Amino acid sequence: MKKVVVFLLSLCSYSVFSQDSLKVITLESFSISAVRATHHAPIPQTNLSLEQIEAQYVGQHPIFLLETVSPSIVSSSQAGTAFGNYGSIRLRGMSQDRINFTLNGVPLNDMIDQGVFFSNFADIAFNFESIQVQRGVGVSTNGVSSYAGSINFESINLSNKKAFTRLETGLGSFGTLRGNIQHFSGISPKGFGFLSSFSKVNSNGFKENTFSDALSYFLTGGYYGNKDVVKLTLFIAQSKNGLGYSAIDESILKRNLRFNNLSKNDRDDFRQFLAQVNYSKTITSQLTVGATSYYGGAKGDFISYGKNSPLKNEHLGTIVNVDYKQKAWAVQAGFHGYRFNRTNKESDAATPATPFYKEQSVKEEISAFLKATYSFKKVKFFGDIQARNTELKIEPDYSAVGIQPEGNLQYQWNFVNPRIGVTYLLTDQIEPYFSFGRSGREPTKVDLFRGFRLDSTNYSAVKSGDLVKSETVNDWELGVRYNTQHISVDFNAFWMNFENEIAPNGSVLEFGVGEKRNIPQSRRSGLELAVDYLISNKVKMSSTASYSNSEVKNLQGQLRRSENSVHILTPKWNINVAIAYQINENLKVEIRTKYISTQHMTLPNNPVFMVPSSFVTNGQVEMSLTKSIVLSAFVKNIFNAEDYTLGFPTDVNNDGKLERGFFVQPPRNFYLKLAIRLD
Repeated sequence: MKKVVVFLLSLCSYSVFSQDSLKVITLESFSISAVRATHHAPIPQTNLSLEQIEAQYVGQHPIFLLETVSPSIVSSSQAGTAFGNYGSIRLRGMSQDRINFTLNGVPLNDMIDQGVFFSNFADIAFNFESIQVQRGVGVSTNGVSSYAGSINFESINLSNKKAFTRLETGLGSFGTLRGNIQHFSGISPKGFGFLSSFSKVNSNGFKENTFSDALSYFLTGGYYGNKDVVKLTLFIAQSKNGLGYSAIDESILKRNLRFNNLSKNDRDDFRQFLAQVNYSKTITSQLTVGATSYYGGAKGDFISYGKNSPLKNEHLGTIVNVDYKQKAWAVQAGFHGYRFNRTNKESDAATPATPFYKEQSVKEEISAFLKATYSFKKVKFFGDIQARNTELKIEPDYSAVGIQPEGNLQYQWNFVNPRIGVTYLLTDQIEPYFSFGRSGREPTKVDLFRGFRLDSTNYSAVKSGDLVKSETVNDWELGVRYNTQHISVDFNAFWMNFENEIAPNGSVLEFGVGEKRNIPQSRRSGLELAVDYLISNKVKMSSTASYSNSEVKNLQGQLRRSENSVHILTPKWNINVAIAYQINENLKVEIRTKYISTQHMTLPNNPVFMVPSSFVTNGQVEMSLTKSIVLSAFVKNIFNAEDYTLGFPTDVNNDGKLERGFFVQPPRNFYLKLAIRLD
């Protein structure tokens, strides 16, 4: 595998960003260009600008910004508020440990668990310049596999901005309070400039005992020259949360919608940091190079039912990208290498210094990609190949296993992920496209263990690797984009064929984590639509919609194709519609509706265990008091609709009798935001 990587690097010391992007990419944005699809790329995508983010952002996890602007996304909050605490996102029915997340091209996913814990990234989206969502395998990226898709964040650009200060404060239902201050020094005559922000978020949570107390600090800046940019990005955060990871039995929710079977003593306390240093240089008008080094980590306590499960990790990596363009060719390449160290412990909450379980794990990866776009008249041909090697070493706690030490457990996975596609610029307004991509993904450590620790019950199977295999997807995408001055339409069909898909089956492990097992054969297919329509100079309609049709063909021989089981937690229909009315220069009103159809909870499917459909309406009023002061009011779930975004079978009495259990999003609630900008 390493020979493959070296070979790719020798081929691709050239890398290109095509001129067909949404906008001219500044040198400052070079690092993000390597993982983003261009505007004409044959990839289903959604792009959010700074203005779009600011209009909807009130301090919530960034995943809750996306569910109304991108098709096929469902987000859920354990606390019900989307502020702090734990949240989750599913894309095309697949959980966030199968979605690649990056910030300026740097991986955000926990490399071993492969998820992203946004509870540790309080108010981070206040510092975003843009967001891109790619659905399906997308283009090659850094870090974990972009399996369901990839979501990449770009931190705020400074090279094109003047000095300013921003202040935001807000308050809302369930004791939610937020304050944020951000200051940009401007770029000095010698090319130096820095932006910093500080944020504090508090909420009691809708669900009982799911408080959140979080603070964060963000810093970015450096040297901005005509041909060189040196940029530091630093994020430090701490969050304390009351836990609410359990689905609540339906019979209990009928009596108390806010019930939590976890007490006020079940809580966590985590610190997280991430530092990036990026250097980008324009060598010629055709050639640009860049390199990023990053270092990050997390540490904290997770106390539940009298047991503390503290976690500590640190990771570091290097990314190199080189872009080259020549006439009809645009070629882009990159290299990424990282090392991720993790320590897991377990102890009685009262005696954290004397753990009864301690496990070490190390994961390393090297990967390289080569992309090329060739333009011939009205046709753009796209090709992308990535080679990826990853290794996981685990040092078990053999005292917990109950045997003499046998050394480390070691796993290695090699993937070659090709992608090809074509876009036809039929007219200035219409462009159909087609792409095919294949991607492999290794299991998480939880998948390998089928739980959170090694002991006598699973050690032999974990050692042999029999519990789970890596998975592969073949992804076909066919779509068309239509753009005029008044309307924008993006429509696509997808067909994803899986081999050994690592999919949830409805069983729940410790801490509310869904159990996943290999499905030898399965598929996910569907239709996705995004529309923006400027009805008049005062009225705009926006909508996203998706239809999903999945099939589980075989589940370890237990399911027959004729049974026609579908994936769990994958709604057939997901529809969002928004109408915005600009009453006058200073006042805007917006109404958003969201419909999500029923979802199965179990494999094999059981019609008794379904997450019910939901139809929720939200409202927003934005008033410009002056050019510098904007007051916004948000009303969520105006009509008090039942909103169950996630569910699992529950056994509340531990007697083997299962009932439907849900995570509940709250009835009608409010939030006010005051934003002040001083230039």
